[in-house]
Amino acid sequence: MLLTILCSPQKIDIEEKKRIVKKYDITFNVRNGCGEKGLALNIRNQLIDKGFNVLAFGNADKFLYRKTILLVQKNDQEKKIKVKEILNISRIYPQIKKNSIYDFVLIVGEDWEKYFENGE
Repeated sequence: MLLTILCSPQKIDIEEKKRIVKKYDITFNVRNGCGEKGLALNIRNQLIDKGFNVLAFGNADKFLYRKTILLVQKNDQEKKIKVKEILNISRIYPQIKKNSIYDFVLIVGEDWEKYFENGE
């Protein structure tokens, strides 16, 4: 039996191109550090849309963070450069943990709109 399949080039519209996101092998734990309701989920969704893997999200240990910070859990320079390039977060601190499943912990502060869209 012979099966012939004819393929024609398909057009991809601009909106569909926008939905094609490059995936990165970079993992996050997102923590809401300012107390704004639903913020960790909002930021989680935006990070996923940018191609990152968010393995956990929720509230930080306290809601006193005025500035958004990125804690580096694994010492991988390439990932650090890529995240800094995409998110443009300037406050990056090493907090290396050998057995961490996350590459980064993102603690979202009151200045979060400087780095992310308002999800309202």
